[in-house]
Amino acid sequence: MIINKKFIDELWERETKLLALLKTKYSSTPKTLWQWQMQVPLEERWANFIGVNTKFGNFVSQGGSQKREDLAVLDLGCGFCMYWPILAKLGFKKFVGIDLFDLRIPRQFEGNSRITQTLNLLLHGKPRATLRSLRPRPKTENYLAAAHDFVQATCPEIEYQLIEGDVGNIDNYELKFKPFDLICAYSVNYSKLGATGIPPALFENAVEKYAKSNCHTVYFG
Repeated sequence: MIINKKFIDELWERETKLLALLKTKYSSTPKTLWQWQMQVPLEERWANFIGVNTKFGNFVSQGGSQKREDLAVLDLGCGFCMYWPILAKLGFKKFVGIDLFDLRIPRQFEGNSRITQTLNLLLHGKPRATLRSLRPRPKTENYLAAAHDFVQATCPEIEYQLIEGDVGNIDNYELKFKPFDLICAYSVNYSKLGATGIPPALFENAVEKYAKSNCHTVYFG
């Protein structure tokens, strides 16, 4: 299938409505996490996704897999898996997503007291984040449950596995569907304040171990 602007726009409309419903369903989830997903247009994200690797960009422009075979994806730092419905239209039918999900909460604050975190955010000129840091730290974000809901609603035809864990411990997980035809990591900035992202070396290590010989790779930090 050729992925055009109309398809992306219609999918984004569906995803935005679904995220709004999930935001209500999981009302204890911190607002900022949902806001980020809903404020960055899917068209912009997808353009970045296909723009970092010419080979993969050509694959997409040609309509994906012509044989409609069950291609497999390893999505590192998968979040809500917002690109999976697009990839499913390109012939990818088996997905493994790894993300910290709720494990991200203690990781973000590791080694920092609330006062230290607040001062750091204030010094970095982030007034809203500073105010949010003064609130009680949540024990859960219902992030994994919401991701399952999202996948089942937007691409119910796929087979998938979601793993709550650290990509750095990938060798400890029993990954279904390996080796993979696409390994991707999108918006995984590891250098910003409070980041829990994926450095390029960690991504390359996963590619070396779990990629097929003709695997597509997409890394966008």
